[in-house]
Amino acid sequence: MTLNQAIYKVITTQYKKDMGEAYKIVTDAGFLPRKITGGWEVYNPETRRSVWVSYNNYKTYISYGWDHRRVEINFHFDFEKNLRTPNNTEWFEVRNRRRDWRGDTKIKMERLHDAKWTIEWRKRDIEHTKKKIEELQRELMSQMRSEIQSESCLDEIRKELKLKK
Repeated sequence: MTLNQAIYKVITTQYKKDMGEAYKIVTDAGFLPRKITGGWEVYNPETRRSVWVSYNNYKTYISYGWDHRRVEINFHFDFEKNLRTPNNTEWFEVRNRRRDWRGDTKIKMERLHDAKWTIEWRKRDIEHTKKKIEELQRELMSQMRSEIQSESCLDEIRKELKLKK
């Protein structure tokens, strides 16, 4: 059994006792099989990458990597290569450097724009809350009227039956 076949067997098997030699092959390769919700994942502590099976309503996927990509399970997938490939963290640095690409004036304008939008959102929330309060007050008044009518009806029935309160 190859390492890729062993990894596939580990992530698609529900119980550890049913994995057989696949569990040992995976652990000997330096990977950690771990129990997760709904099954097993194989984790590489060096690269911090993992592979597991995820289920959609209609399809079964292999979820892998650092940012949880999905691949349909009906074609060949190289588990070992994926688990041993180091994570590409350069895009984090690029994203952080984007702030430096904008000028100070642009940053100030964006902050000003965001502050104005925040005020508009808060005003909309306040108006929405006021409408809810008005609706609840109307509902409260209606329920209080219903209660008064029910009490008067009860009093009339008691009078007819000559009962005391």
